[in-house]
Amino acid sequence: MRAATGHGWQEWLRLLEMDGLALAAGRPAHGEIRAAVQRLMPALDDWWTQTVAVGYERARGLRAMHQNSRGEFQATAAKTFAAPAFAAFAAWADDALRRRWLDAPGLEVTKVNPGKNIRARWPDGALLDIRFTDKGPARCQVVVDTVKLTDAEAMAAAKAYWQSQFARLAAFLGA
Repeated sequence: MRAATGHGWQEWLRLLEMDGLALAAGRPAHGEIRAAVQRLMPALDDWWTQTVAVGYERARGLRAMHQNSRGEFQATAAKTFAAPAFAAFAAWADDALRRRWLDAPGLEVTKVNPGKNIRARWPDGALLDIRFTDKGPARCQVVVDTVKLTDAEAMAAAKAYWQSQFARLAAFLGA
């Protein structure tokens, strides 16, 4: 942190509160925190500005791990399979194949970008983005992002669920 921004975490917390972000004045919005970081260090790139803003929110109890600025949580699960990407993609994209390995009643596929990603929605409103990356002739990585989760418990449950489903997919693919 210090090497990239010139300040350590404790200094950033103090500087931001000296800039007017005292919690006693209410809950500052994420955009206000980012703006304060930019005022304090205009040359800081967007990635570090975001990192400092999120770090401030976490340090002050305004945001939990895996929570976005709207209060929603996200779970990401990834696995590399000993199978070609086209086979993993087909196992997800084809309804009949998907029903053979995925225990997901109520899941609605909303968009398919052949060979790249699949978007889907759970009945509770949580959204999925499933991405496929070729890792060679007989290897691929599948990443599932589950967004719009309500809390940390839902996030932990989603991660555990996808790990169990990845085991089922590996068995289905013979990987």
